[in-house]
Amino acid sequence: RVVPFLEGEAHEGITKTSRHLVGEIRQVLRRELSALRGYRLVFCGHSMGGGVAALAAAQLRHEEPWASNCMAFGVGTPG
Repeated sequence: RVVPFLEGEAHEGITKTSRHLVGEIRQVLRRELSALRGYRLVFCGHSMGGGVAALAAAQLRHEEPWASNCMAFGVGTPG
């Protein structure tokens, strides 16, 4: 099933998982990236993990100024 995600749509399960992941790690990432100026946050994953990585990076880029250069690498991403 497809659900709304940012300005588009994404797989419901991958969306739920990426939102949960971001919710769990957002505060730690904010603290660490504030302390480590010049570092870049990179998510990576394979298969469904690649889809989660892509959505997590997109969500953080959309919502957090400190993650504006966040990126994702995926291998065999769904869809």
